[in-house]
Amino acid sequence: MEQFSGRTLVVWNSQAGGARSEAAQVVLNAFRLYELATIVEADEQSLEAALGELGDSLDNVVVAGGDGTLHHVLNTLRPWLDRIRLAVLPIGTGNDFCRSLGMPLDPVAAYEAIAAGNVRRIDLAEVESPDSRRLFINVANGGNSNRVSECMTDEMKSRWGAWCYLRGAIDVLTDLQGFETTLLLDDGPAETYSAWNVIVANGRTAAGGAEVAPQADLEDGLLDTIIVLDQPSPYDLAALMAEFFLGNYLADERVVFRRARSVELRMSPESNFMVDGEVVGGQPLRFRVLPGALQVYVGPEYSRPVEPE
Repeated sequence: MEQFSGRTLVVWNSQAGGARSEAAQVVLNAFRLYELATIVEADEQSLEAALGELGDSLDNVVVAGGDGTLHHVLNTLRPWLDRIRLAVLPIGTGNDFCRSLGMPLDPVAAYEAIAAGNVRRIDLAEVESPDSRRLFINVANGGNSNRVSECMTDEMKSRWGAWCYLRGAIDVLTDLQGFETTLLLDDGPAETYSAWNVIVANGRTAAGGAEVAPQADLEDGLLDTIIVLDQPSPYDLAALMAEFFLGNYLADERVVFRRARSVELRMSPESNFMVDGEVVGGQPLRFRVLPGALQVYVGPEYSRPVEPE
């Protein structure tokens, strides 16, 4: 390694979808040769033991896995987040946060991008339910998109890879459900909508590369909230999906787009939220941004979004 330096903890999820690929093994062997690196499995016990021994001396933490692995590591790392630099190696199923970081999705190319040492300070987010409080880094979604995520199995992920999200959607599209949603932004007045889907985003993509929050900015100190309104007919849904694939669905009248530092949500019927791939339930759900809370290695394609004219 050239510009990347310092005491490093590599958290390796050997169960991730791409962990056994030739490219991933090349990267793993490269870290084994780096004398300041300690490599541990991504299970909670191994990670906590390593942090107990090394936490105060760490300069970098490299997370090799998918978005779910990253979510768990971030929450375990919380006491050290103000002093470490985080790197992400894409060996999971969706690898969505890597896309927001402008990282190549090939593990060897991502390793080389990390070695280049380009570090930015970005926002984190936090979600609080009646019985839990967790950090997240990418996207939280509820409503029908959460139903898609909940119906996916490990076998489906293994067989379909990133396409599993599309495969899961097929089972839900025949039975779409509306959710009466009450939204409070920055303690402002309540807004109520009949929603098909609700997204609270720090990063831009979910479901293996779908740009669900194309204007989300990791450095603006705000969360993007997107409400896809309940569609009265299959034609409306098809038209909205066309706008989505053309990249301009946020301007559609069937979509509500807001930015705020904090978001409070209630939905009826109650919907779990999928937060970086992990289920969070209960009401109300409160989201807030933590501006500039994390130093992270970014790739050569990293950029802040350009606002549409």
